[in-house]
Amino acid sequence: MFFKNNSYQLNKFVFYIFLFLIGFNLKAQENLVPNGSFEILSDCPFDAISLNKAIGWFSPSNSTPDIYNICSDLSFNNSVPLNGLGYQYAKEGNGYVGIVPYGQGTDYREYISCKLSKQLAANKIYEAAYYVNLATSSPIASSQFGFGFSGDSVHFNTNSLIQANSILVSDTLVLDSTNWIKISFFFESQGNENYIIIGNFSSDLNTKIDTLNIISGKDCYYYLDLVTLTELDFNYENCLTPNGDGVNEIAFKNVNVSNDFKVNIFNRWGEKINTINMKDGWDGTDFNKNLLSDGVYFYQIIFKDKKSFKNGFIHLIR
Repeated sequence: MFFKNNSYQLNKFVFYIFLFLIGFNLKAQENLVPNGSFEILSDCPFDAISLNKAIGWFSPSNSTPDIYNICSDLSFNNSVPLNGLGYQYAKEGNGYVGIVPYGQGTDYREYISCKLSKQLAANKIYEAAYYVNLATSSPIASSQFGFGFSGDSVHFNTNSLIQANSILVSDTLVLDSTNWIKISFFFESQGNENYIIIGNFSSDLNTKIDTLNIISGKDCYYYLDLVTLTELDFNYENCLTPNGDGVNEIAFKNVNVSNDFKVNIFNRWGEKINTINMKDGWDGTDFNKNLLSDGVYFYQIIFKDKKSFKNGFIHLIR
């Protein structure tokens, strides 16, 4: 009589389960923007220009950004979803703000600002993001949505362009007045960022626009909601099994990051055998798409072709 030894099969099964669980140990990151969806109010805003009723937020210039909330009466033109400039539900919660990012040749600008919950750590990779929606009555759509930083609270005695210590800019032209559109930036921190400023830091001349309707006296206007700032901490799986079973077929894939993120793959002798875009992920092949043999490989996640912010190893098992 022969007895089948199942210990190897059992150990291999446990090994796979262990690696699978490790692969999905993702750490949620803290949003460093307090009251990022403008929900915490000192009082219901019964006029549109009461941005400071959203606790922690203020205008860093003489211009007057607006605040909208479901608690406000329609007669004040700053209710949600219907208000004086359009019809839109909040991206999250019951309210949002509104700004003028383009002044139709006057460089008039509206900005919003707040203090972060803590100063950014130096030389870390962060994502800064917010959502915008073109107000229904806006005659113009614009671009150059920006995210600025300063070490201290600032106030500029102007209703025109202002500057910040460091500025991130998106040239996306947002035309959508139905859906909320995400504007996001990935960046390496300097370590002195305490305040954020949101708005258009480019002149009218350098702002790409699309004229939708010629309406006298009407400004280019956007609603803005759900501001976030989070440190990136990728905890990727350490097991890749590209065998066609639909489980762990691709490693390092993240469709939510920009093309600035790449992953270098090295063999055990330290030779670089592939570099992949994180949006695509790694399928266990080399530069020439040749299938690699089972074994332990090492990876290096890099940002903008220079900043290595995570290293580790991964098991390739076919």
